[in-house]
Amino acid sequence: MSRRVAIECRALVGPRAGIGRYLYRLLEEFADRKEDVTYYLYAPRPIEVPERCLADPRFVVRMVHFRPALLWLHVVVPLWIAQDRIDFFFGPNYAAPLLRLHGYRSVITIHDAVYARFPETMLLKTLLHNRFMIPLYCRNADLLLTDSHFSAQELREIIGVDDDKLRVVHLAGDNHFGMLADSAPAVGQAGATAQTRVIGRYILTVGTVEPRKNMESVVAAYAMLPAALRDAYSLVIVGRALWGGLNPQEWFEKYGVTGNAIHFDDVSDRELQGFFSQATVFVFPSLYEGFGLPVVEAMSCGVPVICSYTSSLAEVAGDAALLCDPTSSRDLSTKVELVLQDASLRDTLTALGARRVAELTWARTAAETLRWVLGDDRD
Repeated sequence: MSRRVAIECRALVGPRAGIGRYLYRLLEEFADRKEDVTYYLYAPRPIEVPERCLADPRFVVRMVHFRPALLWLHVVVPLWIAQDRIDFFFGPNYAAPLLRLHGYRSVITIHDAVYARFPETMLLKTLLHNRFMIPLYCRNADLLLTDSHFSAQELREIIGVDDDKLRVVHLAGDNHFGMLADSAPAVGQAGATAQTRVIGRYILTVGTVEPRKNMESVVAAYAMLPAALRDAYSLVIVGRALWGGLNPQEWFEKYGVTGNAIHFDDVSDRELQGFFSQATVFVFPSLYEGFGLPVVEAMSCGVPVICSYTSSLAEVAGDAALLCDPTSSRDLSTKVELVLQDASLRDTLTALGARRVAELTWARTAAETLRWVLGDDRD
């Protein structure tokens, strides 16, 4: 008899950020696997689901227009779980219904503990929810997954999660990414969309525009580069502005680099691949990450990476990135200048990045995640 797995899919509503990308790739891999499992995808608004899932009768989408999403999670979802006779629940986005109307296994992913370490970088509504609800979700779940050993230690220290309830499942680079073929429309080429027409060489940073991503320091570091390098390399920021008060254009004006820097908001996967593939170097001085998907995505595209030595990023990058102090724009600027001026170093970082990417695949991530959700290898 087919096992029934419910998956909470709020992260697939609207443009996909980090958790949305994580869930989308897991669903693609679940569709490629042959287990006798029926997946019920629960959402409070329309979601974008991988085509291979839509074509697979094992995937059932349950959607209702319902706000607020938190009430939907704790009222509507328990009713759906009972109606669909769910055996296993997977919450990829920190949360699961606290009410259980019948017995089933509940597994959730807790990606990080930002709310405890960097509360000032979060919107107040999200901060209050996470501070009070995440400990409840952790206690109520049967098993917790997290993206890195760093995050696992954070959950032990902050919430007091026991080792026997915690599993580390590393994420992966985007398996759709890679170096674009010479014939493919890319950044600066005539066949690309207007959004990706950035002519010439550039330094890239990617992520939601919010305090934790520390993007202003990238602009400050860029402004410290010698004028000749700023003339030779533009700065490109790609990411949605989640905080209304943060505006990259204002940073460009503040540091006097308006003519050499550009910000793109929402972009498609293909456009993002173009940005990565054509960049000379990728910088990611985030203050705190549970994993740091953009680092691995950049490596997947053959781009040298400079990232923070803090939180999970050193663990994720291994020896394949040049590490920087995220609190020092001067240190970041020095590392960027070094990479731009040393072709041999760029080649070395690219080769090490390719090796690291080969160790981190979505097929492996999905296999481990599904095993833990289904409880197929309980200790």
